[in-house]
Amino acid sequence: MLNNIIELADNKLLILYIVKKLKHPCTNTYITDIVLNNNFLNYFLLQQYLNDLVESNYLLLINSKDETLYKLAPRGKKILEMFQNRISQFKIDCFNNYMNSLEQKKQEITAQTSYSKIKPNNFLLEISFNKNDSELLNLKLSLNSKEELDSIIKNCKNNAGITYNLILSHLLDQKNDT
Repeated sequence: MLNNIIELADNKLLILYIVKKLKHPCTNTYITDIVLNNNFLNYFLLQQYLNDLVESNYLLLINSKDETLYKLAPRGKKILEMFQNRISQFKIDCFNNYMNSLEQKKQEITAQTSYSKIKPNNFLLEISFNKNDSELLNLKLSLNSKEELDSIIKNCKNNAGITYNLILSHLLDQKNDT
């Protein structure tokens, strides 16, 4: 029985820690993704704990537009300061690693491609390089073979960041080699 109470308290502290570290109010879905992707709790326990933390005034609910956000309440901040050392270092490390991997994914440059066939051996390829859902560069290329088309698409998809940086470095090169 005592182990269950300790586990309950530790899990609620972990939720408070996660909400604090996110540094901004966040949705139930976002918290759920973090907790489930790290196998901290199952969905039903998490929802129960979130409700308990709101009812106990450790978390605040903020209604924003068409979503509800969770924010650390002053009471939650105080209890977390007192007992944060009870949270498993392993769980803290898992959370930090997970958040770092999400941040790296946001920083990655991706390439989206589309093409149309103009003539039997003539293709128009459009490549869009994106980062954080913002378009960085859009290219249109006329190609004379399906092999060229396939090769460029494969290279852009597999090496989007490198390809974008190479193009940008050549465009920014101030040397006049002509």
